[in-house]
Amino acid sequence: MATAGTTGVVIADLVARDVESDAIRSASTDGEIIGGHITGGTTAIDVSAATTISGVTIDGAAEGIHSRSPDPVRADEIRIDALDLGVNAAPGSPFQLTGSSVHALEAVRGQIEQHGTNDLSLPPLNLLGAIGLPLILLAVVLEQVHVTRQRRAGVRSRRMPPVPVGVPG
Repeated sequence: MATAGTTGVVIADLVARDVESDAIRSASTDGEIIGGHITGGTTAIDVSAATTISGVTIDGAAEGIHSRSPDPVRADEIRIDALDLGVNAAPGSPFQLTGSSVHALEAVRGQIEQHGTNDLSLPPLNLLGAIGLPLILLAVVLEQVHVTRQRRAGVRSRRMPPVPVGVPG
């Protein structure tokens, strides 16, 4: 955490796993976040002052980058695979994204100025599958519980109505 009033704080090659809140929270003017890998957690990077973020990889965080800085924040060559929100620029927070990959249910929110080639899309299919697979397994288990309870209660399978032989026309 870099507090307001500090300037030029550099965070390089940070590795953080499953941090409960913010892996990086910075209010340092002209700060730099260079390289590193952040996995899991609520918000990977939360900035409230002019900051340059480059070469960072974020995997599995609920929110990749949250910017509430009134001054420009730059993100260059970053890779975000977030669960909910990739880049969140609050109103009045200028954000510049260059040559980056952001995959999340909502890749960007707010005014994002894009330069170069950026890949903004939904999360990878394997992440969506990891979310959906437990739900499918739960449905199968609940169906088996239902069938077992009906058998124990003596409920036979449903009788089908008789098929009409001849319908007067």
